[in-house]
Amino acid sequence: MSYRRKKLLALFCATALSMTAVAGCTGTKSSTGNVVSSETETNAEETSAQSEAGTFSSADMFTERDLAGTYEESGAVYVTLSDDGITGETDGVVIDGQTVTITAEGTYIFSGTLSEGQIVVDADNAKVQIVFDNVDITCASSAAVYVKSAEKVFVTLAEGSQNTLRNTDEYVAIDDNNIDAVIFAKSDLTLCVQRSWTTLAGVSPV
Repeated sequence: MSYRRKKLLALFCATALSMTAVAGCTGTKSSTGNVVSSETETNAEETSAQSEAGTFSSADMFTERDLAGTYEESGAVYVTLSDDGITGETDGVVIDGQTVTITAEGTYIFSGTLSEGQIVVDADNAKVQIVFDNVDITCASSAAVYVKSAEKVFVTLAEGSQNTLRNTDEYVAIDDNNIDAVIFAKSDLTLCVQRSWTTLAGVSPV
């Protein structure tokens, strides 16, 4: 992916992630009550003009999977978060205390609560889909979701779910990356929802 396309993708994600109330994949409702649509309608003349001007349509920037906002439950790995102990299938998942590290390509469905914990993606050249189905994660001094390494990560909110990610203190370095967001990604990141509500505090993808 070119640097320009990555910048455009980051801009889209920054817009999507800054919304506190989200309704479907075709529009988002911000805390100010404004509705921002992710749908783009262009005719042939507009598309031609965009190409000449060096800009891109949504089809240039996003794949069908980016825009679909769906996930396959069949074959997915289910992980239950809890302060008393995280449980889940072990394929592609390493559990160390209150930290869950995803190490392999696949779909991972999370539910439950961590009052101080983190999800890390460390899966070189892998496409990883994280599905939040009623999660509440607080990570006081780092990212609640830290994408350290991957080809691409999809964050999807299950339909009808309520999900909250929080940072409550100053960010503290845990490695060479300057982690400064509730969701911090060193790879391409796509966020899509299915009529869900989410609260994301301090999000700024990089």
